Amino acid sequence: MKAENSIICEMERLLKEYSKAVEEAKQKGLLKNKTMYFNKFFIIIFGRILKMDKI
Repeated sequence: MKAENSIICEMERLLKEYSKAVEEAKQKGLLKNKTMYFNKFFIIIFGRILKMDKI
């Protein structure tokens, strides 16, 4: 159960990081390809979750 909570916390933290990165990109006019950011974000999240499962 403890591992599940840490995964949820990590996902929430990453989601905040992602949102901040998207906002910065919007302000700089870099956000032309949203799916690229989105895919990168989910690859990072699932990569970390899989690593957590192995521990």
